[in-house]
Amino acid sequence: MLLRNWLNRVTHKFSSLRLSTRRRPVVRGLRRRSIAVPQLAEALEERTLLAATLTAVLDGLGNLVISDTSGSAANQLAVSRSANDIVITDVTQEFDVSGVSGSALSDGNRTITIPSASITGTKILVNSDGGSDNLTVDLNTDLGFDVDYAGGTGSTD
Repeated sequence: MLLRNWLNRVTHKFSSLRLSTRRRPVVRGLRRRSIAVPQLAEALEERTLLAATLTAVLDGLGNLVISDTSGSAANQLAVSRSANDIVITDVTQEFDVSGVSGSALSDGNRTITIPSASITGTKILVNSDGGSDNLTVDLNTDLGFDVDYAGGTGSTD
């Protein structure tokens, strides 16, 4: 009831206003002042979108395969389990997980979370290719999968 009364008063107040379409007379001899108008939008600098260089796919046996497609990046990979998910992180490269259903990217596409039920095989295969790569596997929880690591040709693989 109070809202209706308020709306009626506001409607009546605005309907009684007469809007003028008449132009203001120009006074000669006065200089116009410029008014500073705040900028509402700002142009962004150009940005280069980097392509993901780590891929996650399931092979024909249902194994999860993590591959470095750049061939020379120094990967710092970590594999762990969180509840019913496998979490894989790399501090230097971004992931593409379009090959694994139910997976999610986070941390600037540098972390993938994959439901362990999506991996129907028995292994997680990590192929980090060239570069000086490191792989850390968290053994505090049972991953439920064997981890095979092929570090490539780097000096510290």
